[in-house]
Amino acid sequence: MISDMMDGMGATILGRNMFGPIRGEWGDSDWRGWWGDVPPYRCPVFVLTHHAHDPIEMEGGTTFHFVTDGIESAYAQA
Repeated sequence: MISDMMDGMGATILGRNMFGPIRGEWGDSDWRGWWGDVPPYRCPVFVLTHHAHDPIEMEGGTTFHFVTDGIESAYAQA
């Protein structure tokens, strides 16, 4: 149902807490989000965070991009 609501979205912006429970530096965490291998977004997702992280490509067309320079930057990239 949620994935049906996401159809047609061009991009999504999330706060870090919506992405996962990891706090502080990412370290060696292999966390890939709450949703398993196929997140419901099916579009680029921009995660607001204070800590840089390489993008994570998932099945179904979702790629998580981690933005450290504010919501304005995330909005411009989205």
